[in-house]
Amino acid sequence: MIARRISARLPLLVYHPAKVFDTAHFEGIHAAGALPMLDTEFFTNTDIIQMVETLAQSKLIFGLRLAADNRALLDYLEANSIANLDLVVFTYRTPADLEAFQFNNRDYRFFIETTDIKLNDSLTRIDPHGLIVKGHEGPGKVSRYSSFILLQWYLNHGDWPLFVHGGVGWHTAAGLFAMGAEGIVLDNQLFLAKEAPLAPVYKDVIRQLEEKDATIIGQSLQVRY
Repeated sequence: MIARRISARLPLLVYHPAKVFDTAHFEGIHAAGALPMLDTEFFTNTDIIQMVETLAQSKLIFGLRLAADNRALLDYLEANSIANLDLVVFTYRTPADLEAFQFNNRDYRFFIETTDIKLNDSLTRIDPHGLIVKGHEGPGKVSRYSSFILLQWYLNHGDWPLFVHGGVGWHTAAGLFAMGAEGIVLDNQLFLAKEAPLAPVYKDVIRQLEEKDATIIGQSLQVRY
């Protein structure tokens, strides 16, 4: 049985296309029963706070994804309790970023998005409400491991509720839940939906992409994108 970790009807988080903020898209995700997530990557802090305040005035429940080292936004969340902000997901660049991280506003549920294993000491100290394990199948910063490997590792080495990001598809979602995942994350799987806030020219490009068109950069910087 799936435990309730978010207020959405489904154990599903949905991210919008990068640098695209469209409240109608959030409304569609919310109406479908999932939790729409505001991904703050590539936005300025001024824009992020404005977008959060726009969503705070709506009737939507929503989530927020932001970098763990963004002190200005952490201070903003520490000082403000937003009733319909249901989940905050913190990301990191390297595991060292988590060593001094703390989030004290327990009015919010928060997850850590992890792309690494053996972070138990830092995670135990931070005490998140759950983890998002993001494998190398996902977009953006990814792991050297697949989502399935990360899921198995944390199932065997911790008791945090686990959501899976990367490698989630029509058939694999059922397998992830059978393995013990409590939720899943979707992003570019939905970019060809008619409701996706992308111009037709971008959808035409995405429609022609194949798995072999993906590449990984950044290994020399000890971070994989």
